[in-house]
Amino acid sequence: MEVITFNNLSLVYDWKFNFRDDNCAICRNSLMDCSTKCIVENKNIDTCAPIMGECGHAFHKDCIEDWLSSRRKCPICMQRWKTKLPKKKI
Repeated sequence: MEVITFNNLSLVYDWKFNFRDDNCAICRNSLMDCSTKCIVENKNIDTCAPIMGECGHAFHKDCIEDWLSSRRKCPICMQRWKTKLPKKKI
């Protein structure tokens, strides 16, 4: 949660990804937090952001990239991994 102050008003906002899983099955950290690798290497959130496969499972970006370097299937359901791309707005 983050607090922003603007003209003496304090605004509080919170955001959440809409994934069916709460944790990355590879590093076991919450998808809302950085992966273990990102914490150790002090990387920014863009590197650690979660991504979803077409199968519906989500992982931290760096975790699934490491996993896919030696296998091409989702670690949970073993379907061939294909990243689900966001829908384009018209």
